[in-house]
Amino acid sequence: MEKVNPWIWMMNLWFRLPCLPPLFHRLHKVAGSSSATSRSAATDPTVVMASSSPEKKHPPGCGSRDSQPAACTDDPPLSESPMTDLAHDPCDKDADHPAPPMGKDSDDVFASTNSHDMLIGDIDEDSDDDGYVDEETTCPGQNFTKEQAKEIMRRWLETYDKRNGEFAVACDEFQKQGGDENSASCPVFPLKPLPETTDFCITKSFCYHREYKTNDTSETASTIGRREPNEMLQIISLRLSSSMSYPISVYGIFAVRDDLDPLRNYVFNHTRDDHLIVEQDSFTLPLCSPCRGMYVLDYALLEVDLWVKMEGGVSNDKQLLSAYVEIFAHGVYNKDVRGRILSGHCYLDVHYMFVSQGIEAVIQVSTEVDSNDPRHVRFIAFCSGFDREILLFNGKFCKDKSFQHIVAMKSKGKLVVRLEFKGSLFCWTFNDGDLGAVNSPDDSVLKHFDVRVFFSPKQCIPDYNTFFL
Repeated sequence: MEKVNPWIWMMNLWFRLPCLPPLFHRLHKVAGSSSATSRSAATDPTVVMASSSPEKKHPPGCGSRDSQPAACTDDPPLSESPMTDLAHDPCDKDADHPAPPMGKDSDDVFASTNSHDMLIGDIDEDSDDDGYVDEETTCPGQNFTKEQAKEIMRRWLETYDKRNGEFAVACDEFQKQGGDENSASCPVFPLKPLPETTDFCITKSFCYHREYKTNDTSETASTIGRREPNEMLQIISLRLSSSMSYPISVYGIFAVRDDLDPLRNYVFNHTRDDHLIVEQDSFTLPLCSPCRGMYVLDYALLEVDLWVKMEGGVSNDKQLLSAYVEIFAHGVYNKDVRGRILSGHCYLDVHYMFVSQGIEAVIQVSTEVDSNDPRHVRFIAFCSGFDREILLFNGKFCKDKSFQHIVAMKSKGKLVVRLEFKGSLFCWTFNDGDLGAVNSPDDSVLKHFDVRVFFSPKQCIPDYNTFFL
């Protein structure tokens, strides 16, 4: 009897039991609805399971793509994904990226062998065991045939298994050399990009496309949140490495879809016209503030779609990375987590933390520095519970450039905002429960910079009934 790899077996089991994930998620969400208050109709999330197509609201500069998935081939090219054109329409000369990714890039780790065909079960296209069937297709995974879905799942399992095996080997070597797990050279574990289609998609059940409303590119409402401290997610940094020749011009999105409202919450969002010039490898992407805190009881979906701007128009641009990546919160609260998203062209290291008993801290900074004489400043936040810095602002600052940044922190904890200005450091300290700063710089600094922090447990959450229509 052929020996079955346990990683492959477990991943396949997860995808072959449609009742488990939707039941797991629904129990938690329905349990939370007993204490939830419905938000107003103006802020209700779009119901993507309705019989008619939802009206999409796109953030400024972010275009949509409605391309259909391409068929899965036995031998995908090494230089580009078979899913490349899903988010990039070369015929649309005036369209502006970023666009929603529709699947994971293929690369040279995909094999064409059939060694694990026995692990991919037959998909019953007429199955409605979970009772979740809609009339109109809103899931892009349904555009694949049953045979294509089996092949995609097989190759996805092989790739995920191989990357986990490579990570295990790297960890063994690192430990043998006496490496410190907190050092920069510590191996980074591979995050789990989701396949283009799953059994859930083909059987029209509660797949991740429906759960996270991936066809809706609207931004989540900034007015919603939790009344009491909750488990939250804080993105600390994004570090990009590419095999392409530098410098490169990068643009695109990185967004989180959470338990509270599965619409986009951006932490990186640059249009093609607002691209970044990356001069060297291992570049840290500048983060923007999420529009609200990110609440994660169990799972969250990371949505990444990064492009390189090329000469000659948008049709010549090259896709760096396009993926949906699911992360799991249990057992890793209040600890630094580093995960890696890989493609054939690059990898993106995501540094994040799940915060238990978290609240939103809204940091507002303004200045009286004259607009004709902007000063270079750097603002950083430190929160109790973790010692990693969160970069709030780095650049020229004047009265026309006041900003607001939202971070997650421990309830009843301490928040320090540090200013680096003219070679000196100045700090403001705020405590949850106290009004105003408990420590601040002297008047010579205060007359130029105003730093305020509001601790914001909110009382408005989405109506959970809209998730299960």
